[in-house]
Amino acid sequence: MLGYILTFLLIIAILFGIFNGQTNEITKSVTDGAGDAIKLSIAMIGLMAFWSGIMEIAKRGGLVNKLSNIFRPIIKLLIPDAKKDIECELAISLNVTANILGLGNAATPMGIKAMKKLKEFSKGKKLSKSITYFLVINCASIQLIPSTVSAIRSAAGSAQPFKVMPAIWITSGLTLIVALLVAKLLYYFVGGKNGS
Repeated sequence: MLGYILTFLLIIAILFGIFNGQTNEITKSVTDGAGDAIKLSIAMIGLMAFWSGIMEIAKRGGLVNKLSNIFRPIIKLLIPDAKKDIECELAISLNVTANILGLGNAATPMGIKAMKKLKEFSKGKKLSKSITYFLVINCASIQLIPSTVSAIRSAAGSAQPFKVMPAIWITSGLTLIVALLVAKLLYYFVGGKNGS
């Protein structure tokens, strides 16, 4: 659906440019945009490789496991099915830890593993309480180290790419709290009536 919307907007923009006699600007913006996209991609590849390496060092050094142990009691409280399987609990903890460190790419494999385990425990329900809360925690994660945002800012030429960290801490923390409250309310009103 998003592809259709973007294609429609692109066609409209090109038509307006042609009717206003700005075909040279359209051509220039296409070539400049393509060049900028390539530069940004190359810069992002290097920075993501760096942060993925940092995550691997943290994992091998035991930092990730220590952080995941801190989150386990909270995870057990919010996601009751996690207690049923140590692998599921560990996968969720590692997923949350990777998201907190701003490494969404590293979090994905653990998230998929945790979701498969939670699906097994859902007893045929499409969306259990544990799955709902895990999705909310995964999607509205607190970012302690916003590596992706900082990488984009650095690639765009920012002198202080990590200057946005306090704003990201506040907004991501508030987002997670509000998302969990909304999920809890919706699950209470909608989920309880459906017997899930």
